[in-house]
Amino acid sequence: MRGTDHVPIRCAALTGKVGERAACGIYEWRPNPCRELEPGSYGCEKARARHGMAPLDPQML
Repeated sequence: MRGTDHVPIRCAALTGKVGERAACGIYEWRPNPCRELEPGSYGCEKARARHGMAPLDPQML
């Protein structure tokens, strides 16, 4: 969770560029908050909006 208390918020394990191609660099060892954030969930959509990204297409989930 390092990095989430900074502005702008960005997980220290996030690789790539948000909105283009991003991935978790520690996926196998990711913490519970990351495991609980499911694609299309309220938290996911809130984070996407914060980065100026459109909501996920439900058909893509």
